[in-house]
Amino acid sequence: MTTFQFVGGHLDEVPQFAENIIKGVGIAMLNWARLEQQIDALLISVNKPDHSTRPYRPTPNVSFRQKVDMFETWFACDARFTARHDRAARLVKAFKLAADDRNLLTHSNVQEFIEGPPVRMIVLKTVIDGDELRIERGEWTEEQIFGLALAKDLNKLSHGLWTISHEVLREDFLDTLRMV
Repeated sequence: MTTFQFVGGHLDEVPQFAENIIKGVGIAMLNWARLEQQIDALLISVNKPDHSTRPYRPTPNVSFRQKVDMFETWFACDARFTARHDRAARLVKAFKLAADDRNLLTHSNVQEFIEGPPVRMIVLKTVIDGDELRIERGEWTEEQIFGLALAKDLNKLSHGLWTISHEVLREDFLDTLRMV
């Protein structure tokens, strides 16, 4: 089994060169929370027993994948959301891609920071696989954390989702969903 840094190391005494990458991780996670709460608000608002002809399924409260699947059912497929289908379908693809990076980043154990250049963060994640632990490794540079895959893209996803939320999260629109 790979040796993990469970205590000590760079997280006990963060090197100054790593402070910016830690800031990027924090911004990425804050943007993720904003994105996920917006999805939750949309799903809780539209996913009601009297809004659907399909059998009612409660809104998932844990699995992001299940939330994305439910979001897709409502916003990319339901005829009452036709004006939003294209935007929702693009968002679904982007959510799934972002979720993989976010999952690795959030559930990983920072092993070390590399001064570089470029400054990098090395993480390991344990995944329970039956009675065994499988190890996933991640490595990100400051540029990747801040721009390419995480912080800025999650912010952009929130803004993209808002193009749907501001239209849907209105009482007059939600009233049109009620099945009589």
